Amino acid sequence: MPYSKEQARTALDRISDPTVREAISPYFTAIIEETLPQYYCDLFKHERDDFSDELTLEDPRDIISRKGETNLWQYKCQPEVVRAIGFNLVNAIADEVITDPAFIEDIRTFRKQCDIEPFKYDGGPEDVSKLARINAMLNKTIVAIRKEQAEHALTSISNLTTREIIEPYFTAIIEGTLPQYYLDQFSFFKHDYSDELPLEDVRTIIEQSDGINSARAHQYKCQGNFVLGLNATLQSAVLDEVIRDEAFMEDIEMLRHSDLRFAVGDPKNVERLARVNGILDRVIEYLTPMVPAEQRPQPSSR
Repeated sequence: MPYSKEQARTALDRISDPTVREAISPYFTAIIEETLPQYYCDLFKHERDDFSDELTLEDPRDIISRKGETNLWQYKCQPEVVRAIGFNLVNAIADEVITDPAFIEDIRTFRKQCDIEPFKYDGGPEDVSKLARINAMLNKTIVAIRKEQAEHALTSISNLTTREIIEPYFTAIIEGTLPQYYLDQFSFFKHDYSDELPLEDVRTIIEQSDGINSARAHQYKCQGNFVLGLNATLQSAVLDEVIRDEAFMEDIEMLRHSDLRFAVGDPKNVERLARVNGILDRVIEYLTPMVPAEQRPQPSSR
């Protein structure tokens, strides 16, 4: 059974050693704040991304010792790291963050394999295979937790309007179709918003429209809410690991923090619009190969 909030608070209060408290506080805080799924998702991402995939030709603990480094856990092929991954998987099950019976059985099988097949540090195919299994399990676990988060989120949304807006996103997480979801989003941003740069406030133009598009308050790429929506969606695609190319992520971050404040009549608007369309072209090109041809969005005739 997972800790209750009260048990977590009591446990935290009893920890007097600052080092121990710093190490264990995020776990108990996640229980208290009801954010355990995110805690475990971040933990498994840390184990996947922050430990080296290098397959050393000797016990990595000897390498770390010779370097005199204080960080004693650096490689996925270290016995301590392998045990920690297994321990955290078991805890995620005990905390009912992972509940799918078939996946729980996969975790048990994985742990048994890790226990009886230690790394040999010879660079051979067995070590390569074991490292691949570790990374595959970490990836699968992250996906499984996010899926359960999405299912829980969907069942907890009672407002029909909110549900209609957010449901496609959570459904994409559950069905494993986030690349298609984001390709649809960015294609909509690219093709369904106008490139026009009117010499008057576009909100006035929309308000004075004849009703054809009056129900849609955002129609131009130069609108502030369009820029906010684009920035948020780009950031979300990175956080959801749909975009993983480091150079591209850096370019996205630079765009998000650049001057995209359109102003009526500003000569810099043309360059701002070019940057917006440039990033949209790149992200669409990046995502398109991830989506089957028959499921790719078709540009509107706007």
